[in-house]
Amino acid sequence: MNILLASLSIVFLVVVLTLNPIASYSAATVSLPMLIALLVCLIPTTIGALLSAIGIAGMDRLVQRNVLAMSGRAVEAAGDVTILLLDKTGTVTYGNRQAREFAALTGVTEAELVRAAALSSLSDPTPEGKSIVDLAAERGFSRPDSWAGDIVPFTAQTRMSGIDFTGGRIRKGAGSAVLAWVGETGPVADTVLAELTAQVERVSRLGGTPLVVGMGSVVAPESLAGAVRYAHEVAGVPVFVTEHGMQTEDDTLRAEFIPQALAHLAEEVAAGTPVLGYAHWTLMDNFEWIFGYGPKLGLFAVHRDTFTRTAKPSAAAYAAAVAELRPVGV
Repeated sequence: MNILLASLSIVFLVVVLTLNPIASYSAATVSLPMLIALLVCLIPTTIGALLSAIGIAGMDRLVQRNVLAMSGRAVEAAGDVTILLLDKTGTVTYGNRQAREFAALTGVTEAELVRAAALSSLSDPTPEGKSIVDLAAERGFSRPDSWAGDIVPFTAQTRMSGIDFTGGRIRKGAGSAVLAWVGETGPVADTVLAELTAQVERVSRLGGTPLVVGMGSVVAPESLAGAVRYAHEVAGVPVFVTEHGMQTEDDTLRAEFIPQALAHLAEEVAAGTPVLGYAHWTLMDNFEWIFGYGPKLGLFAVHRDTFTRTAKPSAAAYAAAVAELRPVGV
């Protein structure tokens, strides 16, 4: 562009300088003030004619640096910019972000994901949170009139929001934050991590902001003994454990959890706390009132079409623990 402007200016300068020799050939003269006036008038005209070309060239240079300029004024403003700050995604968005898709991982049904995402967003006042509830309603979610649980608001520190209720917790937020939260209860399987990473990258490449939903609870085998001791101290009567277990798709965690929990319970019995009995929850994977057939708590898996019941490794672990600890009164 600079070369073009310089070339045209030189051409006009040559034309103006040759006017007087040409005019003298016809026995006419052109005064110097007239030549200067002509040159002064022609050069701005040239620049005016090139304004569109200048604007296009400026926009092209900005596009090469991944910046979109929508007008000539924007190009002029860009000339005064030394530092450009982009938002966290670097994407062009219009209005408020809206939920568009639920992408469930292997082993999780879309209905389970929809319900968990909606429950974790019921108290979210942002347009983003409201859009999740609206999209869930389109997918069959019925908003409850009330729900029992503690709302966990979003904070910049946790980068998550959610809800804690009896029997479980749900979190929704940035992928790394939710993964760290889930990791507090145990390692995340490599297959799950790989699939989740692929989904997050897919949404990001499309220009969206991926949000991850996690559900779980803290696994503490010693909590059973503590609960029994507290119940006896408060009530002053013997204790019968009618329900105890953990919700997990990974039955190896349950198989490790049960013997540890019963060992702590046996220590409490040996310390003098009267325990009349213990019942694991539950024998078979059952229907949970909040999440339906999604959560897995049973020692036996149940095929929902044929109703075939298959023992899990935790069933054998439970039987072995009972056989070992029964002599001490558990």
